[in-house]
Amino acid sequence: MLNKFYKGDTKIINLELKDKDGIAINLSGATIYFTAKTDLRKGDVDAEIQKIITTHTDENSGKSRIKLSPADSTNLTAGIYFYDIQLKDSVGDITTLYSSKFELLEGVTKTI
Repeated sequence: MLNKFYKGDTKIINLELKDKDGIAINLSGATIYFTAKTDLRKGDVDAEIQKIITTHTDENSGKSRIKLSPADSTNLTAGIYFYDIQLKDSVGDITTLYSSKFELLEGVTKTI
């Protein structure tokens, strides 16, 4: 998923969700959450980045995407961030799809 990216860059995370048998998960009525924090003790309200996705690329095929826009990271401090991606399905069950950390890097060009 994310290892490193530069402040102010656009980053697209494409998801193709399947169950344990390899069958696409229907995302109708589902919500995907992307949350990034510098400190795991912070609440979601204090997250540095949080994206809530309710419109999916192809919900019947389990496809969705998370788009981090330049505005999401431009004003953040370069450093290590913890993140996860969670799925809340149509009946309210929550599954953590991915959890890791990434390094937010300082870019060279500042005029764009």
